[in-house]
Amino acid sequence: MVNLTDIGPVAPFLASPADLQHIHAAAEEIYATTGEEELTQVLDSWETGLTWRSLDGTTVDDAWYCRALLVTCLRGLRGESAPKIWPLTPDH
Repeated sequence: MVNLTDIGPVAPFLASPADLQHIHAAAEEIYATTGEEELTQVLDSWETGLTWRSLDGTTVDDAWYCRALLVTCLRGLRGESAPKIWPLTPDH
C-alpha cells in the first residue's frame, strides 16, 4: 500500500512489487536524462495537476496513481521526501 495523500486526498493505492519496480526504473531513467531545472518544473507541474485532479470531484484512476507514484519516486531520488509504503504480508 502506498499513501499518496501528500499529493491529494485519495485512498491508499495497492501496488504490486512489479508495479513499483517499473515505476522506479522509469523514475531513474527520467532522473538520469533530465536537467535539474527542467525536472523541477516538470515535477511542480505534474504535482499541481495531480492535486487539482484529486480535488475536482471526479474519481482518480490508475493513470493518476501511476503519475503520482512517479512524482513521489522522483522526489525520493532527489532526496526531497521518502514514499510512504506499507508492505502487506499474509499476516496483515
